[in-house]
Amino acid sequence: MKTLTKLVAPLLLIAASSAQAVSVNFLSGNLTVDNAFTTFLSTDDSVAGTPIAQGSNWGHTTHFGNVELLAGQDYFLHVQGIDLGGPGAFLGDFSLTGDSHVFGNGLTELLTNTVDWVVSSTGWTDYTAPSSYGHNGSWPWSYRSGISGNAQWLWSDDFYYDDSVFFSTEITATEFNTPSAVPLPGAAWLFLSGLAGLGFMQRRKQGKSV
Repeated sequence: MKTLTKLVAPLLLIAASSAQAVSVNFLSGNLTVDNAFTTFLSTDDSVAGTPIAQGSNWGHTTHFGNVELLAGQDYFLHVQGIDLGGPGAFLGDFSLTGDSHVFGNGLTELLTNTVDWVVSSTGWTDYTAPSSYGHNGSWPWSYRSGISGNAQWLWSDDFYYDDSVFFSTEITATEFNTPSAVPLPGAAWLFLSGLAGLGFMQRRKQGKSV
């Protein structure tokens, strides 16, 4: 019986490590919007979602972090920007930790750009490609610290008169890291089943010899 225990113990460790293979991703970001914004995390691209960050001073970079993403669940990162006069613009960089999710670009890092974001001036619908008004450091906003210099200032195609705009980008769950994708390795299951059978036979043999 002691021999059986010694054989099973390593396999239990394998099972535990396999169960831990599904890691939890965390979303973080650095952003600013001229003049104000609310950032949301949503599971539906037509719904704002849960607020995760806000800012009302475009000269100050807002940081948020440790926003948990559940394995197997797709998300949308939403940013509603409010302009109070003059040109409006959104600038930011975002990152994911862990390996359960990626941004729409297939990476765990994302900047504001015209490829990976969409924008609407009517709500969380009717999205189009945003317009770029230069990289971080461009006039009239100058350089915003804490945000990548490669990030672009984004807005709709009318940054003077569209006072409320809605940005969206996707966050996709990776197939290899969903809960159903990390069973105990097949060989280990077969070995455990065999050991269980041996243990049962050993108990029967011991019972007969009594």
